[in-house]
Amino acid sequence: MRVRVKMTLLFLLVLACSNLHFGQVQQQSVPTPPQNIRFSNTSTLVGKGQYKWTIYLDADQSVLDQIKSVEYLLHPSFDNPDREVTDPRKGPRAFSTSGTALRPAKIGIAIHYKNGSVRTFEYTLRLRSSFSNLWYVVVGYYGWNQKSKAQEIAKAYQAQSFNARAIDTNSGDFPNFDRGVWMVVIGPYTRSQAQASLKKIPVLAGKLYIQQAATS
Repeated sequence: MRVRVKMTLLFLLVLACSNLHFGQVQQQSVPTPPQNIRFSNTSTLVGKGQYKWTIYLDADQSVLDQIKSVEYLLHPSFDNPDREVTDPRKGPRAFSTSGTALRPAKIGIAIHYKNGSVRTFEYTLRLRSSFSNLWYVVVGYYGWNQKSKAQEIAKAYQAQSFNARAIDTNSGDFPNFDRGVWMVVIGPYTRSQAQASLKKIPVLAGKLYIQQAATS
């Protein structure tokens, strides 16, 4: 079973890397985690263009209790590229592993459940010098099955020259946002810019508020 899972992760990693071109990630069809699971990562610049990162799984404890381990398959240039993580099993950053990198990278992921089932995904490691400047004005909040409604509101704001977009909060870029929903956001801003923008943005779909995308 483990050999077959590793081969699947290798396939995903090769597929992902083949779609990297001059630092730009092309759109591709790859498995994504279900609504109740989110992978994300922290990132801190430690000098000379090198970042220290930690990737982790974000899920309710009832979901975490069903997981035996999480396997991460990194590019062979990383230290210990095939990692099976069994703890921590609780908290907002469960089944985490860390390392250093100079540039974004694809990671193959396999969730091994206690019932013997396995689910495989791929994730793009995000590297940023500071998460603290990434603030957004939230102008719409929608359920997992309301993607079209979120896109409709985003287009309405775009028609008024606002840089709005509908985001999947499970994408990995917004770990501070609620998991498993669609939001329409305008930004990014610094915190002070986001607060000032609240006075300039019309209300089209509900109460507006600002939120930080992630913290290191």
